[in-house]
Formats: sequence, structure tokens, C-alpha cells
Amino acid sequence: MTCIAGISHKGKVWMGGDSATICGDRLQCDTLPKVYRNGEYIFGAAGDARIADLLHYAFRPPAPPGKSRLDEFMATKFVLSLQKCFEKYAYPSDSEEGETFSGNILVGVKGNLYSLDANFALGRIVDGFDAIGAGAEIALGAFYASFNRKPIDRLHIALNAAAAFCQNVRPPFVVESV
Repeated sequence: MTCIAGISHKGKVWMGGDSATICGDRLQCDTLPKVYRNGEYIFGAAGDARIADLLHYAFRPPAPPGKSRLDEFMATKFVLSLQKCFEKYAYPSDSEEGETFSGNILVGVKGNLYSLDANFALGRIVDGFDAIGAGAEIALGAFYASFNRKPIDRLHIALNAAAAFCQNVRPPFVVESV
């Protein structure tokens, strides 16, 4: 379920997410957003809803440094801080494959868009856009095909394409920027 999509352009990050949740065989729309600001960051979470709860209500991200040391900071201090939050609030791994959480996270900070996978591996895609969740591949194709549009328009195109072609993605969409 879910589509979280983000785009970075000229020092700004836009991120949007759908409202679909699945409970057993039931697909419904939730009022709790999957995308939100937290300090100088913007977060989007796909997968286990507990990830979004912790990112939104419990995680106090460390203040980011200047852009010249940002990648190093994100891969070390930021990730360590997030791991400690998950441990503190009893979100341990039950995976045998080294995964610490069940899902993926997009993070926007200082004009950069990062992705974190379940073992806290950090990525920053050269294209300046990324997506996670069930509708990710559709959103990525829409981002690619709309390269000549404004970033916010590209984000809406990507989310709407994911909703049109993925049964587990539903509006309304929540969009934030930082």
C-alpha cells in the first residue's frame, strides 16, 4: 500500500503521500498523514504504520549541518539518532535478514532528498526525485515523463498516476515542502 513521492529542485524539497491504509482485506483512507514536517526535515513513510507514528510524534532529529557535510551527517549522526528512537520506543527488528524496520522512509532536508531502507542504508538519487511504497514505480515513471514541468506539478502528476494505476494508492494526497 501507499505511495510517497518526493522531488528536490533548486534548494527545495516537495513530498507527497496518499491516504490509503489496509486492515486485513479492507482498504480505507486514514486521516493521519504519511508525510509531515518535523523541524528542518520533511518525512514520508511507507510500510508499517508504526514507523510514521515514531517519526511524527517521538523522533527529535538532530540539527543538520551545512550542505558541505550533509551526506556524511545523514549517514552517521542522523541514522544513529533514528536508530536510538526506534530502540527507545520498542520498535526492534524481528527479521533474520538484518532489517530493523518494515518499510522505507523518504527524508527531505536542506534541499536534498534521501531514502532510507529497512537496514538504514542511505541513498540520494541523482535524478532529484524518488518514490517508495506500492505505487513507487508508477510515480517514478511519471516523474521521468514530466521532466519539463514545475516540480510541484510533477509531484501531483506522479501521485495521481500512482492512484490511477495502483489499487493500493488513494487520495486525498498530503503535500509538504521544506
